[in-house]
Amino acid sequence: MKRNKIVYAFAFLALMGMASCEDMLDTGSTMTQDADSHALSSAADSLYSVVGILSKVQQLADQNVLLGELRGDLVQANSYTDSYLRELIEHQDLSLDNPMLNYSAYYEVINNCNYYLSKVDTAIIVSNQQVMLREIAAVKAIRAWTYLQLVLAYKEVPFMVKPILTVPEAEKDYPRYDLAQVCDYFINDLLPYINTKSPVYGAIYGYPSTKMLFPVKLVLGDLYLWSQQYNRAYDMYSAYLYENSIMSTTNTVAEVVGNAMDSQNEIPRGSINSLGYYFMPDDDEIIAFIPMATTKLDGAKSGLPNIFSATKENDGQRKMSPSQLWQDLGKAQMYQYVSPTNATKMKELSCGDLRPYATYGAVSYIDEDTYIPDFGVSDNLWYEFDVNDEKLVNTKYSSGHIWVYRVGTVYLRMAEALNRMGRFSEAFHVLKVCTQIEPNDGADATFMERYSPVFYEGTKGNVRLKGIHGRGCGYSEKDNDYTLTLADYAVTDIKTSTVSLSDTTYLHITDYVSDVDDAYGWEVITDSVWNETEDTCFVERIQKDFLILQVEDLIIDEMALETAFEGHRFYDLMRVAIRRNDPEYLAEKIAMRGGVNAPMDQTLFDRLKLQDNWYIKK
Repeated sequence: MKRNKIVYAFAFLALMGMASCEDMLDTGSTMTQDADSHALSSAADSLYSVVGILSKVQQLADQNVLLGELRGDLVQANSYTDSYLRELIEHQDLSLDNPMLNYSAYYEVINNCNYYLSKVDTAIIVSNQQVMLREIAAVKAIRAWTYLQLVLAYKEVPFMVKPILTVPEAEKDYPRYDLAQVCDYFINDLLPYINTKSPVYGAIYGYPSTKMLFPVKLVLGDLYLWSQQYNRAYDMYSAYLYENSIMSTTNTVAEVVGNAMDSQNEIPRGSINSLGYYFMPDDDEIIAFIPMATTKLDGAKSGLPNIFSATKENDGQRKMSPSQLWQDLGKAQMYQYVSPTNATKMKELSCGDLRPYATYGAVSYIDEDTYIPDFGVSDNLWYEFDVNDEKLVNTKYSSGHIWVYRVGTVYLRMAEALNRMGRFSEAFHVLKVCTQIEPNDGADATFMERYSPVFYEGTKGNVRLKGIHGRGCGYSEKDNDYTLTLADYAVTDIKTSTVSLSDTTYLHITDYVSDVDDAYGWEVITDSVWNETEDTCFVERIQKDFLILQVEDLIIDEMALETAFEGHRFYDLMRVAIRRNDPEYLAEKIAMRGGVNAPMDQTLFDRLKLQDNWYIKK
């Protein structure tokens, strides 16, 4: 039988602490191993193989972000947008030469993972420890994450979990799996490794190697969230946050400082970190990332900075613009400033959420090699950017690396799951304000027992935390307008007028919900008799359903503010639309990119209200 050669990444210098992360992931080595006979039975084998897999993940990184972001509602095309990007943004049928049609980069990752898992020697035991267990868990997590991204973009994909090593194997007709099948398979595949830690290779070019791998619990959380197993998704996210002592606030919080704000109506540019949301891989905020080279000579370099930002390389001609809808959303938020000298004093500031300004800041060019962020340069007022400004720089890609899991992302997905469990009040408090407290029952305590919405006073070192909304809107617990409400939503009894749901809230419409074969829906009241027991139960269900939707809307808005341009937005909208069985939810969001004062893009709406048009057609 013809023997096949599998190329590995050569990373000996990385082991000695002498190579950059880009060098370590370089797959240009001529080192080969015999595919038919070689077994992965040593730590060095595993390191070379995992590093080789990570180098393949680099190859899909840009495509994955573009597929998840450009089709959403937070971007729009401009005069510099390349045709292949415009086709994505405008949801056109992709041209045959559009690189987004090709999913080979995903299968290179998958096939490398399959090869590793088929060859790794699981029988090696040292000091009663399965030597390769951590690497196996890491590779399985990468494979599951890759398949999830693939099926979200392309709907149904060829599925194989054994390596393809020959031409006949490549020409087989493999079964096609949809989202549900992918989630089911990889949930079962990852569960045995739920408590397996990531392998540790030390620092690679100053960055923790563990952050280049995807935590099993977080990948499982995503799989559960997409399969609508919300209790399990919540368990995964909350357990990961607790076990790693990750709080809702890190150094990304944009805070207003100084007493001068008491007399000002606008936020001075110099009052927040001028680098905005500029992250480094070793920041507490970053949980997992895809490392990228700084130059093409060093390895795989991301092209995303030139797409999302004005740079020297693209002569200030970024390939897309932040949408007006995204700007409107930021301005619609209310920033609450709490005076340091008077904790009860609130000051409303007109600029709204700080994250749009921190994410997309203008820059002033000093010369061809030097530019500085345009914060506090000429005056004390915020730069009022517009989508056509050629100076805009997206700070999220300033480092060149690509974030996969961030603290803000995980908290928001956890809140999404918690809300759909019916615990909408607790989910809302993840947005507004959390307080870290001691768990009552050790590892068995629920997340909200650890992070309670109730302020906890004590001497045990308990820390009051901002909710996720506070990362961009200051101390949101002081914002009385950021609340849950049942305003203008009600059920009325024709005979006895309004039914009170609480001491302060009344209902104001004339429909109610009724059970029919375990399902319920809207019906006009025709019977003038109000059944106190049965109909009150229906009212409570309506109230709960409404509040769940309201909190979900807040979470989706928060995701737009917190994680914009990171490759998640289209899939966030897709997940909610599928959950609500309402394709028009996604269609309307994207068709309103032009902002609240612009007409809906009817052509785009009509196309996207058909769910089959959400996917890239092969």
